[in-house]
Amino acid sequence: MNKVIKIVLLLSFILPAVIIFLAQLGLFSGRRPTDLGAIDNRLKVPSKNPNSVSSQAHLYSQSETDVEYARAEPISYKGQAQIAFVNLKEVIQNFFPEAELIEEKENYLRYEFKTNLMKYIDDVEFLLIENENQNQIHFRSASRLGRKDFGKNRNRMIQIQNKFLEFTQ
Repeated sequence: MNKVIKIVLLLSFILPAVIIFLAQLGLFSGRRPTDLGAIDNRLKVPSKNPNSVSSQAHLYSQSETDVEYARAEPISYKGQAQIAFVNLKEVIQNFFPEAELIEEKENYLRYEFKTNLMKYIDDVEFLLIENENQNQIHFRSASRLGRKDFGKNRNRMIQIQNKFLEFTQ
């Protein structure tokens, strides 16, 4: 076998192994954001890159950041707000083992969702808003690293919404 072919074959096995090893060490997890949370019933603006989804994107649609790609519907619920929030926590705990609860307040939850192989982390926030006009849980889900998420955050939020609806009916 040609020496160049041997080197290419060797690199095709070693390079992915090195990348996976570095991922297991947390190299691709990114830094935990310090600017998350709710201020005046608003979650942080969606990312400038198409790697996030937010049920509050419409609040920022006139801002300097184009956030149309991030628009999503909030999670609607019936009944008592705190029971809905407890149900949401149970859904995440029971159906999303990759989620770790990072912060919990009366009307706010923050999770980190970590992928198994590459250990990428997405930050996911939920904000409970209860008033006469709406019973909704707003959310923001964003990748820490990368310019695109290939729909991962949107798909996850759809799965959470569907599981929540199944769980509460």
